[in-house]
Amino acid sequence: MSEVTQKKQNWFARFIIFLLAVIVAISLGLVVYYFVQDDEIIGLSETSVMVNEGDTFTVEIIHSNERSGTTYSLSYDESILTRTNQDSDDVYIFEAKTGGSTEITLITSNEKFQGMTCSVSVGEGTQSNPYYIKTAEDLASIGVSKLSTAYYVQLQDIDLSSYNLGVWTPLCEDGFSGTYNGSGFTIYNLNVVSSENAGLFAKISAGGTVTSIVFSGAKISGETTNAGILAGVSSGVVSRIEVRSSNINVSNSSSLNVGGIVGQMIRDSSNTRLDRVSVFDNSTLSVNSQSGFVGGVVGFNQSGTIINSFSRGSITATGTNIYSGGIAGKVCTDTTISSDELTTLKKGNIINSYTTMIVSGEKAGAVVGVNVNYDGSSNFTNKTENNENRYVGVYYIYDSTRTINWTYSATEQNVSYSDGSSTFKLITALTNISMAQSQATFVTYNESAEETTWNFSSVWTFDEEQNNNLPILQMYGSSVADSIYDPQSTYDGTITNQSQLALIANDMSGTYEISENFSITSAWTKIGTESNPFNGTINGNNHIITISNGVSFEGLFGYLGSNAQIVNLTIIYANLTTGTNVGIIAEYNYGLLQGVTVSGTITLTTTEATNVGAIVGVNGSTGQIIDCYVGNSSLYSVQINVNNTSTNTISIGLVAGINEGIINNTAVYSKSSIEATNSSGVVYAGGIAGQNISSGSIKNVTSMADVKLSTESDNNTAGGIVGYNAYRATINLASVIGLQTDQAVITGYLVGGLVGENSGEDINTFVNISQSQVNSTVRLTGFKVGGLVGRMYRGVMENCATFATLSANTMAGFAVTVEGYTESSGNGKYAVINTCFSSATFEGNAGTAYAETTSKIRATGNTLYCYLNGEDVSNPSSYKQAGYINNSKYNKANLEATGQSEDSYRQKTSEYIFGVYYGTIKDGATSEDDCKRYSTYDLTIWKTTVWNIIDGSYPTVIGCGANE
Repeated sequence: MSEVTQKKQNWFARFIIFLLAVIVAISLGLVVYYFVQDDEIIGLSETSVMVNEGDTFTVEIIHSNERSGTTYSLSYDESILTRTNQDSDDVYIFEAKTGGSTEITLITSNEKFQGMTCSVSVGEGTQSNPYYIKTAEDLASIGVSKLSTAYYVQLQDIDLSSYNLGVWTPLCEDGFSGTYNGSGFTIYNLNVVSSENAGLFAKISAGGTVTSIVFSGAKISGETTNAGILAGVSSGVVSRIEVRSSNINVSNSSSLNVGGIVGQMIRDSSNTRLDRVSVFDNSTLSVNSQSGFVGGVVGFNQSGTIINSFSRGSITATGTNIYSGGIAGKVCTDTTISSDELTTLKKGNIINSYTTMIVSGEKAGAVVGVNVNYDGSSNFTNKTENNENRYVGVYYIYDSTRTINWTYSATEQNVSYSDGSSTFKLITALTNISMAQSQATFVTYNESAEETTWNFSSVWTFDEEQNNNLPILQMYGSSVADSIYDPQSTYDGTITNQSQLALIANDMSGTYEISENFSITSAWTKIGTESNPFNGTINGNNHIITISNGVSFEGLFGYLGSNAQIVNLTIIYANLTTGTNVGIIAEYNYGLLQGVTVSGTITLTTTEATNVGAIVGVNGSTGQIIDCYVGNSSLYSVQINVNNTSTNTISIGLVAGINEGIINNTAVYSKSSIEATNSSGVVYAGGIAGQNISSGSIKNVTSMADVKLSTESDNNTAGGIVGYNAYRATINLASVIGLQTDQAVITGYLVGGLVGENSGEDINTFVNISQSQVNSTVRLTGFKVGGLVGRMYRGVMENCATFATLSANTMAGFAVTVEGYTESSGNGKYAVINTCFSSATFEGNAGTAYAETTSKIRATGNTLYCYLNGEDVSNPSSYKQAGYINNSKYNKANLEATGQSEDSYRQKTSEYIFGVYYGTIKDGATSEDDCKRYSTYDLTIWKTTVWNIIDGSYPTVIGCGANE
C-alpha cells in the first residue's frame, strides 16, 4: 500500500470518528461541545435554566473520550444555589435558594473547555425576578403557595386536560392583584365545572394585570354566577387575550353574568379595561337562567372600558329576562353618581371594536343587550357626552349568509347623535360582510367629530386564513396611548366643577388651576395612594370648594407625594365621619400646602389607631404646611369630635394629627375645637398637632382653639400647641390665646399651656420649646396642669412665658414635673427650663409657681436624681440633678398657701441631702413689683431681642402678641 493511500485511509478513519462524535453529541442534546485533536468531548447538559425559589434542577457534565489528566467541576453562587448531592463528579443537583440571576461555570484543566456556562434565573415573584410558570402545577400554585400579588411569566404552552382529573379550580377567589404575562403561549383544555366565579381566574382585582394568553378548547359548564374564559370577575387590566374553539354552557336559577372573556367587569380604578381581546368564530356561549347578561366579550360591563376587541361565534340565551349582545350583555354607568362627577372613565365604554356574533334570545342586541345611563335610563337617547356611556367606532356585521337575530332594541343598534354642531357615530351596522374587509370602513369619530381610521399599522390587520379576511388584532404590537381610553385626560387642566377635579386621577403629576368656586355634590373618591401618590400642582387661585351637606367625603386626597403642591385653596363645610388617618385635605402629606384654609366637622368613633387633623392626618418628614388657616370666623370653623373605644393611640390636632415635617405661619381661629372621649386607649391632642415628633418643626403659629379631653384617664394628654413633643421636634414663636369675651380652654388629665408632655432628645442641650407664650385669655383645667408644660421629661425649654389661669388637682406655673432619666444608661439626661416667666393664676387647690409641690424637681418614678457615671451611693459625684430651672422668674403674688413655708419646698440652690441631689430653681421668686421692674432683669440673660421688658409690666415674649 502506498504512503498516499495510507494517509487517505487514516484521514477517512478520523473523519468517520468525527461524524460519529457529532452524532453522539447531538443525540445527547449537547448545546455546547468542543473537539480536540484526540477527540475528547466535554459539554454541559443545560445552557439556560429558569426555575422558582425552592425548586431543584440538574446540570450534568458530559465527558467523552476522556484524556488522561483532565479534571473538571462546576462553580456557582452559593448565596443563590445550593448543591443537594455530593456523591457524583458528573451530576449536580441544585436547589434554588432565593431569587436572582447567576451562572454555573465549568472549571476544567483542559483550557480548550474553559468558559463554558449555564445561565440560571430564579423566580421569587418580583418584577425583576418573576415566578416562572411551566406546568399546570405551577399555574395552580398562584394564590395558594404563591402570592396573588406577585409577578408571573409563562414559559411554554400548558395542557390542563390531565391535571386534577381534568377539572380546573379557578384561581384567586379573593382576587388576583399581581401581574401575569402569558408571553403569547397557549393554555389548552381549561375545564371549569359549577363554580360561582368561573374562569382561569375567579377574580382579577383592581391593580391586577393579565396579558398575552391564548385559550384553546376551553369549557365552562354547570351552575355559576359569573363566568368568562379568562375570569368570572375583573376590575383590573386585561390585554392581548385570544379565545379559540371554546364553549360556555351554564345555568343559574336566579341570575348570572357570562362573557367570552370576562363575566362581569366592575370599575374599581381608572384602569379597569379590556384591551386587544378576541373571541374567534368557532366559540359558543349558551346560557339558561331566569335573568342575567350575556356578551360575546363581557356579560356585564359596569363603568369599564372595552377597546380594540372583536367577537365571533354564537350566543344562545334561554330565559325571559336575559339580555344578550354580541360584545356585552349590559353596559352600565354607575347609577349612584351624578353628572357633576361623571367622567369618561366612570362610564361604560366600547371603543374601536366589532362583532359578527349570531345573537339569539328574547332580549338580544347585535352589540349590547341593554344600555343603562347614569340616570338609569335604558336606551341610547338624550345623548350628550357628559351623561351616558360611550360607544366610539363600534361595528356589527351581517349579510344574507350571516343572519343576526335580535328582537330587543333592534332599532337602537345603529346609532349616532348630534351635539348641535357635530354628528358623532356610536354604533354602525355593516349590511354586507365585504364592507368589513376594507380598511377604509373602520373609522372613529373623535370629540371634534373628525373622522380617523382605526390603527392598522400596529393594532389591527387583515387575515384571510384565520379570520375570513376580517380585521384581526396584532396581539404583540405597540401599546395604546392612554388618551384613547379617556380623551378628557388631555384637557388643559382648568377645573370648574367636580367632574374636572376628578380627572386629576388620570394624570397624577399634572398641573391644574381652579378658575371658579364650585361644589362637590356627590360621593367623592380620595385621589392618590401610597403606591401612586399625587405629585402634581393645584393652584386654587383663592377659590372655594364647598362640600354639599350629606355628601360622602373622606378628604380630598389620600397621599400627597413629595413633589405635590396645593396652594391658595379653601374647602368649607367638609363633614368627615370615617377613616384611619383623617384630614380634610389629605390623609398623608409629603408635599407643600400653602395658603390653604379649611372648615367643617370631623366626627369619629374609632376602634383603630387614628391620626386626625383638620388639614392632614399625617404631615410627613418632607411635608410643609405654610400660611394656612383652620377656620376664619365662627361660621367657618372646625370641630373635631372623637370617641376612642380602642386601646390604641390616637393623635388629634387642628392642623395635623402627627407632624414630622414643617408647620409655619399657620393659625387656628377661635370657635374651632377638639373634644375627645377615651375609654382605655391613649389620646394626645393639641391646638396645632396631636404629636410633633422626629425632627418636626412648628414655628410662627397661633392657636385660639379649645382642646377638651376627659380628666378621668391618665392617658389623656393635651397642650395648647402640641399634645406630645418628642426627640428633636421643635416649637418656636408659638402663641396660645383666647378672646377677652371667650377664653380658650385646654382640658385633660395632663395639660400644658404649650405642650402636654415634652420628651426631648437624649442630650440636655437640644432646645425643644422656645420663644413662645400662653396668654391670660387661656384657661387650663384638669388633674395635673402646668402653665407651660404638663410633664417636662428631658429636653430644654427656654424664653417662654405663661399668664394662664390654672384649675386642677396639681398645678405649677412652669411644669408639673421637671424630670430626668433614671436608668444608669441615662448619663445625666435631664430636663432644663431656662429664662422663663410665669404669672399663672391658681384657682381652687394650691399650686406652685414653678413645679409640683409633692416631688419638686425629680427624676422618673419620683427618684430625686439621675445617674451620671454609674450608680455609686458612696460617691455623690456619680449623681446628676434631676433637672434645672435656671434664671427664671415667677410672680409670688399668685402663689397660694400650701400648709408649708415656701422655702421648705423651693430649692433656691443645690442641696445635698441624704446622698441625693435635688433639682435647682435659680433666680426664683420675686415680688409682683419686682416682676414688673426693669432693673430686676439681667439683660445679658433676658435678651431684648426676645423679651419686651418695660417698667410697670410683666415681661412678654416678642412675636407672640401682647398679653391681653
